[in-house]
Amino acid sequence: MLPSSTAMNKSLTILLITLCSCYSYAQLPVIPVPVPNAMDTYGTNINFPSSPGPSAPFTPSKQQNNIYDPNELIRRRQRAQQEIEEATAIMREIEECYSIASSLTKNGFPSQANIPGTEYFRSAYQEISDMLHDSITLNLKRAIFLIKNAFLNNQLNFNDFQKSISEKVDYCKWRMSELKLNPHDGLVQNMAIFSLLTDTLNVRQLGNIKENITGSL
Repeated sequence: MLPSSTAMNKSLTILLITLCSCYSYAQLPVIPVPVPNAMDTYGTNINFPSSPGPSAPFTPSKQQNNIYDPNELIRRRQRAQQEIEEATAIMREIEECYSIASSLTKNGFPSQANIPGTEYFRSAYQEISDMLHDSITLNLKRAIFLIKNAFLNNQLNFNDFQKSISEKVDYCKWRMSELKLNPHDGLVQNMAIFSLLTDTLNVRQLGNIKENITGSL
């Protein structure tokens, strides 16, 4: 017996609905299954041993050993003592300088009037001061002589001093002329003076040769 048309229509309808459902399900996006959030790990990771075992004995480092080494303790104590002594010496020197400066500020420099030869320096100072204040003509040669003469207790003669200077000047001129150098060149003049002060000189005086060392004419 053949099925009726109504029954066949129902079967076709059910088949089409089933096929459409399968096709639609295949086109749906796959939604991921939610998972719990993983918390980040901060700080130091501590790895516990999987099975307990005997721990290694603590071995102090060399530096830790040095801390308790009697010789190292002695050396440290000596260095500390040395630093304390150096700081104490510096403080003592500063205090002495401060005391001297304070004394000079209050009382002035100690008088040298009673020391022998002081009057020669006072006389030289007075004449040089007059030169600087235009009371007398400024004379560099005379000023140098006054200082040197005061140091030698006024034993020098100014005329002899001038003569000695003139002889040294003549030697420098002769030296520059002998070497055929420009006498107006400052460097050449300094070289001649250096030669005068350092070289051994042979100076003829009245037919005799007199040796003078280090320019002592």
